[in-house]
Parts: sequence; C-alpha cells; structure tokens
Amino acid sequence: MNYLTIAIKNKGVGGDNSWGARVHKPYLLKKEKYHLEFLIKKEEKNGNE
Repeated sequence: MNYLTIAIKNKGVGGDNSWGARVHKPYLLKKEKYHLEFLIKKEEKNGNE
C-alpha cells in the first residue's frame, strides 16, 4: 500500500530540532491565503498516457 500526503502548510522546517522548538521567525508562514493545485495521473504499464 502507498500513501501520499499533500500539505499546503507544514510546521517543522526552520526550527532547531524536531521535538517542539518553535520555528525561527524568518521561516514562519505569513498570514495570507494560500492556494494549492495538483493533478495525479495513472501511468499506463506500457509508458503511454
């Protein structure tokens, strides 16, 4: 089984560690509206779309 997680926002990049330190101010996301679009297509076994 495969899992794919797509997140428009994520906390954790730009901190000192991964166990609770706050993200440094220059790396915080701004309070604005974000938009994300993506398309997932199945690739046929012979390589044709």
